Amino acid sequence: MGWVAVGNACWDKQATDAAQWTVTDSSATWDETAAQGYTVSFSYSMPSEIMATGASVSLSVTGNDISNGAGIDSRICVFQSSTTFEIKEGGDQCATALAPSPGMSKTASVSFTLLPSSAAGAGVQVPVSISLGDGGNLYYTYRSGSSTGGSSGGSGGAGSGGGSGSSGGSGPGTVTVASISGEVAVRTGNGQWQPLTPGTRLAANQELFTGIDSHVTVTFENGSTMRIGELTQILAGTLQQKGKRNDIEVQLVIGAIKATVKHEISLDTSFKIRTATASAGVRGSAMSVFYDPSSRLEIVGVLSDRAYLQPRGSTKVITIPQGEEVAITPSGVSRLAPIGKADARGGIDAQTAWDLVLAAVGKTSATCGLTSPMTPFGVKPAGATAWQVTIPVAGKVTGPAAWTVNNGKVAPANTAADTITAGC
Repeated sequence: MGWVAVGNACWDKQATDAAQWTVTDSSATWDETAAQGYTVSFSYSMPSEIMATGASVSLSVTGNDISNGAGIDSRICVFQSSTTFEIKEGGDQCATALAPSPGMSKTASVSFTLLPSSAAGAGVQVPVSISLGDGGNLYYTYRSGSSTGGSSGGSGGAGSGGGSGSSGGSGPGTVTVASISGEVAVRTGNGQWQPLTPGTRLAANQELFTGIDSHVTVTFENGSTMRIGELTQILAGTLQQKGKRNDIEVQLVIGAIKATVKHEISLDTSFKIRTATASAGVRGSAMSVFYDPSSRLEIVGVLSDRAYLQPRGSTKVITIPQGEEVAITPSGVSRLAPIGKADARGGIDAQTAWDLVLAAVGKTSATCGLTSPMTPFGVKPAGATAWQVTIPVAGKVTGPAAWTVNNGKVAPANTAADTITAGC
């Protein structure tokens, strides 16, 4: 019977100015006229049922820069917190509207098909979210193999979530939190985020999120480890052992992770990291994976041995040797390059530019009381030798903070970044 929407959507409002937001079942408005001089309006259409042939999704955002003079960069995106669905027909999961001048209004829209990509038993529940920029997320829950259930409408209240998803594998597939630094949260299904503590045992369908200047290391019972960097969100997918085979699959929603996979002669271990763009796998080596959902850019680097990369929707498998990396987007795959150099601008790749900006932010994050509103960052080209990195922040500074990285040198690109660099 396909996947049916269950109950109402939950608004997980992460914005510090939530009072300026109005959220309904089909639209949202962010009115910052008084404080910032702009307004942003969003519209979205999520299906009540997703059949095997897919269902259409439409997103639209309008940014109105009334008087602030700095412009407004507005974005709306759909994210899957699992590999259950994939985006087809258009393939772009975000709509971005830039109104760069006072009095200017810009609208951007995108439509695509949300297609089931994996089978599931009856009653399995999977969350799909709409990101409203600085306004947090709307979470829609879909249940498989059910012919009943309410339509998935928006809720103006705070997201309460609740419930848990499927448990997947068990036993040796369980993951243990080895160490934590900074702000790290966990949730099950579309429930509420809770602080994570060392020693916690994680299971399939649980998500982790790390804040600014934060990271967490988890260990698998076969000795493999995974370090989850700052501003990163992952979903533990398959975690199970069957006979002499150990299958581990992690969905990287946003950010960067490093995995070191232990090779066991007596146990065939398959370790995969999936994004909306591609799947990277290793069987006894170490690799890093970076993913920016705003551009659907994925960078896979191999630290030891080799890794295998398969673009979504393709049967082609790319072998990446030790010490090299590739960058992949929906438009293509880069040539093999030394780590840190794939599709480089000013001698560095997008992930290195992101790392340099995070290091700069970390110097004053405590002084500025910075936290993450759990909205997507963005890394985009800014000329032949530069990158622009935008990070949403909350604290003494609220909103998108932008930096340019030109030939490896970091410089503030807007008022928010200037304030953070100066130590607030």
